[in-house]
Amino acid sequence: MATLSSSEVTQPEIMKEVLQGLCRPVGGPALRSLIDAHFDDGLVLKNPLFSVKGKDQLYHLFHAWSDLFDDRVQVLDVATHGSKILCKVRHNLLLRPFHMAKHTLPALATDLLTVPFIVNSEIETVQTARGTRISSWVEDVSVYTLIFNLVWPTKLFNFWDFVETAVG
Repeated sequence: MATLSSSEVTQPEIMKEVLQGLCRPVGGPALRSLIDAHFDDGLVLKNPLFSVKGKDQLYHLFHAWSDLFDDRVQVLDVATHGSKILCKVRHNLLLRPFHMAKHTLPALATDLLTVPFIVNSEIETVQTARGTRISSWVEDVSVYTLIFNLVWPTKLFNFWDFVETAVG
């Protein structure tokens, strides 16, 4: 990933790179520098399952996330207006042990073990002496996508593709 100027975080293409960078299995210094470059020290991330305060906790969260999951992130939409950024991201989660064995598993088995879900995020930025930083991040996990994607038989018949097409 290219080094990004922190003042550009409000640009949609930069925000896409930040979101994808957080879920990649990079860990260590690359993840730390991404967080240092784009997040405020007083950051608060709220998710229906957890809350994270500060850059250090954010680092530990995404370091553990990338150790646990192979997450093929698809950034579906990013909209910015002033200090607010709205994001819609599709996560495609596969537990790391299954990811390591996916070359020995049939493709259908890997598809059945992958859990896709959509997260809508509202992000606020703050202007600091070091540039624009992300200060608040509130996530809403779409229960709708979880319900249809956790039921394995529906995956066999590509029910989700049908519903996604019908609903838009």
